[in-house]
Amino acid sequence: MTINVVLRKARKEKLWSLAIVALLTIGLTTWMVVPSLSASLQEGLSSYANNVATYMFVYNTGAGDFGYRIPKNWLDEITAFEGVQEIYPVVTNSTRFREGEKGIMGVESVVIGGKGGFPLSLISVSVGKIPENEAGFLINGIMYGTFSMNETYITLFEMGPEVEIPDNVSTYRDFRDREYVMFNSTGVGLMPYNPMFQQAHIMWNSTFLRQKLGDQLFEQTYGGEGASLLIIKAQDINHVKPVAEKIQLMLRGGYSLIYDEATVDAQISFQSGSAILYNLIGTTSLFSVVLMVFLVAYVFSGRRSWEVGLLISQGWSWRKATKLFLGYYVVLGVVSVALSTILSFVIVNQIGYSFEVYGQTLQIPVSLNPYLLASGVTIALLVSGAAAYFAVWRMRKMGLDNLLREY
Repeated sequence: MTINVVLRKARKEKLWSLAIVALLTIGLTTWMVVPSLSASLQEGLSSYANNVATYMFVYNTGAGDFGYRIPKNWLDEITAFEGVQEIYPVVTNSTRFREGEKGIMGVESVVIGGKGGFPLSLISVSVGKIPENEAGFLINGIMYGTFSMNETYITLFEMGPEVEIPDNVSTYRDFRDREYVMFNSTGVGLMPYNPMFQQAHIMWNSTFLRQKLGDQLFEQTYGGEGASLLIIKAQDINHVKPVAEKIQLMLRGGYSLIYDEATVDAQISFQSGSAILYNLIGTTSLFSVVLMVFLVAYVFSGRRSWEVGLLISQGWSWRKATKLFLGYYVVLGVVSVALSTILSFVIVNQIGYSFEVYGQTLQIPVSLNPYLLASGVTIALLVSGAAAYFAVWRMRKMGLDNLLREY
């Protein structure tokens, strides 16, 4: 039997052929697209959640100065909690800026990276850049308005008694006879607004600041044991709440814990419900379409069945008739796979997810799952083969006399 016979049959039965191709195309497209949307959305949210929302922050809301430190034994206790991946002890301190002749404004500041520094992995910049070895600082979004990009500020770091500083550094003495290291600095980058970072108003490059202040003053300001801000990284999104509950039980004396509770709840909800629903829709749609294909095959096998009876009566074997129907349905399956693949790519390219995170839009790209694409080919061939054997089985069950009755 040649492909020409199969193609002639497909052209002769255009309406039924188109119906089967349309049904298979719809089913395969749904099977490829809907779970792919679910997987892309889950991957995008999981990426953000596991890299950002798994962080928790412990700080002292009642501290009256910048020099307080979290009890060191808390670090050891929190590190031992199940589900804690890493803990970052961060030292915050005051950076002061001159305002007019006598006015001085103090804000909480941190250095980026290193011991006692703010983890670089948590920093994102919406405008400008992360400061390098330069007299520039990164502005937290919560301080936008107080500080402006590319504006120069007279910057002060208070010196303790008998502190040695580099020879080429300028100093300033206020009306209370307190002495400061003084230099000009500029806002070089702006972070998106994030209430999680409310203890870090501005951020400095640690290499620059150590060179400017000297080792002794730098260590007095941002060094030493303990921390004034604890950043705790949970192993994954499912460990955030259990770890947070344990930490909250041990906090006292004005200490608080904050984390991105809304994102954590949204991700857990998606994992437990929405992702399953997406996959269920894809599977149910495919199953429904397969049933429809078999229904069409059932009706189709009763139409013009006399043709098969005539072929059998003229010497064809049922095996040869089976090959004819198998070839016919496989051709329809291959056409359906090609159409559904093209349609799936078109649909996916028209869809995009976005997630609003503290004034910044997180774009989640959507792509077709290659395993679903490959399984679509397998499913189409299996359904085509099963429909062919089903049609032949029904005609054999009808008997040759019944097949020829309409002739």
